[in-house]
Amino acid sequence: MAKAILLPNVQVARGLAAAMVVAQHAFDQTHNHPIAGIAETSFFNKTSLGNGVDIFFVISGFIMVYITGSDKSDEVRPGTFFLRRLQRVAPLYWLFTLLMIAAALANPGSVNKGLGSAWHVVSSFLFIPSERPDGMLHPVLGLGWTLNYEFFFYSVFALALFAGRHRAPFIVSGLFVLLAIFGSYAPHGALSFWSKSIILEFVMGMALAGLFLTGRRMNMPAAIAVAAIGIAATLFFPLLIPEAPRFVVSGLPSLAIVAVAVLSAQRASARLPAMIGDASYAIYLSHPFALNITTAIWRKAHLPAVTALYLAALFCASLILGYIVHRLVEMPIARYVKRLRPYIERSGNPHPALAG
Repeated sequence: MAKAILLPNVQVARGLAAAMVVAQHAFDQTHNHPIAGIAETSFFNKTSLGNGVDIFFVISGFIMVYITGSDKSDEVRPGTFFLRRLQRVAPLYWLFTLLMIAAALANPGSVNKGLGSAWHVVSSFLFIPSERPDGMLHPVLGLGWTLNYEFFFYSVFALALFAGRHRAPFIVSGLFVLLAIFGSYAPHGALSFWSKSIILEFVMGMALAGLFLTGRRMNMPAAIAVAAIGIAATLFFPLLIPEAPRFVVSGLPSLAIVAVAVLSAQRASARLPAMIGDASYAIYLSHPFALNITTAIWRKAHLPAVTALYLAALFCASLILGYIVHRLVEMPIARYVKRLRPYIERSGNPHPALAG
């Protein structure tokens, strides 16, 4: 059965996205958990390095169409597609959610927003948005809000695959556009959450995959120009047009960055960017723990109150912990799940004729 070849540049883009999110949260740490003598990095708190999330969403849209682009791919089967997304996303996320619950139970003050209702805890494992104590529709592990979007996209795409791999991107795109237009009228809850304009970033990624699969490419001068525009827009659009919808202020710059990664010549990346890209999911999930542990150590050990040194320590600790989690936890889980795949995927797939 055919398997899509992972594009090296896309892994680098994933690494960039993870590093951006970590950097933004490191800057935020100086405000949320201040240490005497450490300056709040207010300028960086007003920019959107956290828009690495939007890069992830555009990449997700691209990858889902890319891996189902061949009728020989077993990913075309709706059941297989859905189960493999679940196998890829859920185990590590559930593990860190359990760690967050344990921290909240052992030391309630250690978790900023605390635990919500029983349904809030259960829905956090089901990727269903529900209210936490402060009214936000975020799961127990706060940054899991992005995974609630990701899994909604995967679920809708899997269902659309019943209509065939060629039709699926158009069905999902049409539904997401309608949701983004009319979602503002939905009452506060899961539907209003899933209807935010950020879902259009998945549509952007799917459209980009369509260009890629038809053979469109960028030459080097064009790639450099688009990359420069994308990076500048990512950093400064939030300052220049703060009231614009997120798919504009964050999605379009992210689309530019991912387009360069996808449509320019694929090159073997240097070791460090490749390592960060490979570990990007583990880095994303584990970095809040790394940030808080580093801050606690810095405070208790009375380390030098040098802002740049502190920020560098936060950033490096997050990448290091994430890579350790990737190698020692994520990869073994992936190998174990891969061995179980024949048993997990034996049922639940439609007749191959439906994949056309």
